[in-house]
Amino acid sequence: MPLNSVSVNAIPTLILRSVCLVGMNMYMRPRLHAASDAHYLWCQWNKRKFGPLFDLMRRTRAKYKYAIRYYCRQQEKQIQADTLAQYLSKQLAQSLQNSLSIYAQLF
Repeated sequence: MPLNSVSVNAIPTLILRSVCLVGMNMYMRPRLHAASDAHYLWCQWNKRKFGPLFDLMRRTRAKYKYAIRYYCRQQEKQIQADTLAQYLSKQLAQSLQNSLSIYAQLF
């Protein structure tokens, strides 16, 4: 099994325009939630085209779209490497803890 498919199955991903980007959820999810919350509030207040809720909705949506552009186009390889390194370090720490517990049981 190729390493890319293993990392896609094991690490949270964001599917964007049928392209699966490994590790994007930790960068995009907070901005997506902020934008969707602001949009929901704006809809609840009759979708006015002025005022603080409209400004909040526009600002959070712009930050989300900027994050998608920036992270997807410029930082894709770096994000994938960081996420894979985090995953591997967690696995290494877990295996080290298991081996230490086995060693502690011997003595």
